[in-house]
Amino acid sequence: MGDPTDSSVDEKSTRPPRWLVSVLVGACLLAVWIACTDLHNYPPYLDYDSATLGIFVNNVTFHDEFDHRLNPALDFQSRYRGFWAAQFLPVAVPLSWLQSALRLPPDEVGIMLRVVSLALGLCGCFCAALVAVGNRRLALVEGIFVVAFTFSLPPFLLYARTGPVNFLVSFCLYWVAVLLIVRFIASGAARYLYGAGIVAGYYALVPYAPILTLPLVAIWLVWRRGMLRQVLLNKHLYAAGAIALLIYIAVPYGLATSQGRTYESLRAQASRFVALRSRRTVSWDHLQLALLIDKATKLVHQHFYFRRDDLGDPTREDQVWTLDAPHLVWLGLLPFGLVGLWTGLRERDEATRVFGTVAACSYLLAFSFSFPEGRYLLTAVPCYAAFVLGGLRRMARSPTVRIGVLTGALVLMAANTHALVRGEYNASMIRLWKPMAGMQEALALIRGHSGLRYNSSERIFIVWPGLSFKERLYLQMLGNFQIAVPPADTIASHAASGRTLFAVAEARDHRAIGNREQQGFRLLGEVVDPVSGRRLVVMADDES
Repeated sequence: MGDPTDSSVDEKSTRPPRWLVSVLVGACLLAVWIACTDLHNYPPYLDYDSATLGIFVNNVTFHDEFDHRLNPALDFQSRYRGFWAAQFLPVAVPLSWLQSALRLPPDEVGIMLRVVSLALGLCGCFCAALVAVGNRRLALVEGIFVVAFTFSLPPFLLYARTGPVNFLVSFCLYWVAVLLIVRFIASGAARYLYGAGIVAGYYALVPYAPILTLPLVAIWLVWRRGMLRQVLLNKHLYAAGAIALLIYIAVPYGLATSQGRTYESLRAQASRFVALRSRRTVSWDHLQLALLIDKATKLVHQHFYFRRDDLGDPTREDQVWTLDAPHLVWLGLLPFGLVGLWTGLRERDEATRVFGTVAACSYLLAFSFSFPEGRYLLTAVPCYAAFVLGGLRRMARSPTVRIGVLTGALVLMAANTHALVRGEYNASMIRLWKPMAGMQEALALIRGHSGLRYNSSERIFIVWPGLSFKERLYLQMLGNFQIAVPPADTIASHAASGRTLFAVAEARDHRAIGNREQQGFRLLGEVVDPVSGRRLVVMADDES
C-alpha cells in the first residue's frame, strides 16, 4: 500500500536507533499490560451475559446437554438463555475443549473466558495492524503501535479484559475477514477468497451486528479498485461461497449430533435467539430522525468523551464498559486522527480507504437500523488507531522522529488509561461487584467440606437470603448448577430430610449468625474476597 512519505529523503537516509525501537516496544508492552494486569482479582461478572457464557461452557464440559437447567418450558429468562446456548454452541464447544485440556473446574471458567477474550482481541488487532501498515518500511514498528494503541483505548480495553467472548469473537472474525478481503484485492490470489469463505461461514453461525457491514465493505473496496466485474466472474468466489454455506450447515449438524439433538431443533433454537435479540440490535424502529441526536450523543459517550447515559437498549447496562470520565490524551490526539483521515483520503492511501470504509459502514449501520452501542461499534476502534498513526506519520517523516513521537503518544495514552481504569472506574466496579464478592471463596470452602465432585448428580443446599437474579446466575456458574438455594423458611424441612445444609452470612451480621447457631448450624470458616474485602461466614448444620 503506497505511502507518499516513503519517498522522502529523510525516510531513505537514516534508520532509527535500536534503543529507540526498544523503547517503543516497551511502551507497547506497557499498553497491553494494562489490559492483562490483575486479571484474576478483577471483578468481571457485573452483567447477566458474562456469567451466562461461563454456564454455557460448563454445561458442555460437565453435563450431557448444552442447555442444562435452562428449560425452555420455564420462565422467559430460562427460555431466552436456552435459545442463546444453542446459538453460542459453535463457540462453547471449542471453549469446552480448552477447559477440558486445561482441567479447569467450573469456578475457574471466568478467568479462562477473560484470557480467551484478550487472545481474540489481540488476534483482531493484529489483523487490523497488517491492514494499516501494508509493506511500508516501518511496518513492524507501526503495526505494533496500532495493536497497542487499540488496546489502550477504553472503548476496546474495557471489553477485552472483562471476558465477553461473544463480542470479541465477532471483533476477531470481522478483522480477519477484512484482512483477507484486502489481501485478495491486492493480489488476486484465490486462497484469500477461500479463507474469507471459511470465516464468513463460521461468523454466520454466531452473527453479531458488525457482520451486516462486511458485505458493504467488501463491495465498496472491490468497486473502488474497478474489480467488481472481474470478481463477479471469478469462479473461486462461488466456490468460496459454497464452502461458507457448507460450514453453515455442516457445523450445526455435527454439533447437534454430538449433543443428542436433531439439526432442525438446534437451528430452530438458535434462530429463535437471533430473532429475539435482533429486535433490539437491528430494527426498523431505530430508523427515526428523532433518534439522531440520541445516537450522536451515545456515540460521543461511547467512543470519545466516555460519559454514562441511559440511551439505547434499556435492557443492557453500559456502565461496565464506560469510564464515565474524559480521557484527556485521547481528546488531544483526536485532531491527529482527523488529519490522518483527511490527508490519507486526499492522497488516496489504500489503508486509509479501508479503515475509512469500515468506520463509515459501521457508523451508517449505527445511525440507521441500529444504535451506536459500544459493543456494536467495537470493530471500529482499530480505525481510530490507524487514523492517529496516519496523522503522526505525516507530521514526523523522519523514522527516528516518528518512532519517538509514536512512543510518546503511546506512553501518554497508556498512562492516562491506566490512571482512569484504576481510579474511580475501578472503585465503582467494586461497589457493583460487592453482592457477588466472596462467592467463589465460600463455594470452595463448602465444596471442600462436602466432597462433591463437579460431575456429580447430587446437589449442595445453601441458605443464602437476599440473592438477586444476577447473583443467583453467577452462583450457578461457579457451582455448575449443583447449588440449590432453598427459602429460609424451609430450613427445618431440609434438616429433617437428612440433607447436608450450609448457610452463608455477612461476617458483621452477628444477629444472623446467632440465629443460624440457634437453628443448629456450626461455623465452618470465614472467607475474604480479595477485591472488595467482603467477609463471609460459612456454616453447616449438625447433620453434616
